[in-house]
Amino acid sequence: MSKVNFDQVFKSIETGEVIKDPPMVFRCEKCGHQNIQKEKMKDLTLRLIAVRALLTMEPNDKTKPEEKYDRGKLAEKIMESKSAVDLSSEEITKLKDLIGKGFASQIVFHAFDMLDPKKE
Repeated sequence: MSKVNFDQVFKSIETGEVIKDPPMVFRCEKCGHQNIQKEKMKDLTLRLIAVRALLTMEPNDKTKPEEKYDRGKLAEKIMESKSAVDLSSEEITKLKDLIGKGFASQIVFHAFDMLDPKKE
């Protein structure tokens, strides 16, 4: 088992600034104008990335229901945690695989190091 801190934030490789979670966009029902809620932008954390990776389905997804259930349970465990989470090597491998398939290189690069820090 490895303890993983899911409150770690992602930082831009170019600027070193904390990456913000994409803002919520709302469309006015009357006029169709888009309203971006910038004041509600949060830091992008490993928790958000991991849970999204676990709960997102790919087109033509052929994942068995039992696997979907296991992903949901792991997402719940991560989302409800108040401190570092104990993860098995299998859970870490699953997260790395799903994050690797669903996110851009900058996110994958940081997420892999956060999930499985290299020992020097």
